[in-house]
Amino acid sequence: MLIIVFALMGALLTYTTHRHAPVSSIQASSGLTLLCYLMLIVLPIDPYYYAAIFFGGSFVGMTAPHNLGYIGVASAASIFSLFFVGVVPYISTFGGALGCSAFISVCAIQALALVYRKYVSAPIDAP
Repeated sequence: MLIIVFALMGALLTYTTHRHAPVSSIQASSGLTLLCYLMLIVLPIDPYYYAAIFFGGSFVGMTAPHNLGYIGVASAASIFSLFFVGVVPYISTFGGALGCSAFISVCAIQALALVYRKYVSAPIDAP
């Protein structure tokens, strides 16, 4: 459950920051991940593990606002958290496992949104 929370926080905070503040998505992602890590150091949980989840979630949040809205980003972050638990341990030796998992999650949500729009002709989540 905590994994989903950290992935959602990373995605939604990054998305909101780069959408509403005068910073790029890279600056939002790196700054928020650093802040998250600094806060996790004082907690009795593994700061590296949960900072990695937050960082991966922030990759999801780096999506362009015209591609996904808040619901789409939250859905993609939830899928990312499942990838993080189920797939990332097996491809951890492959460089870019977090980014690859985030990319697949965002693509899955965008594909679902396209299929939904085609058959229902209404937006799921207007940005």
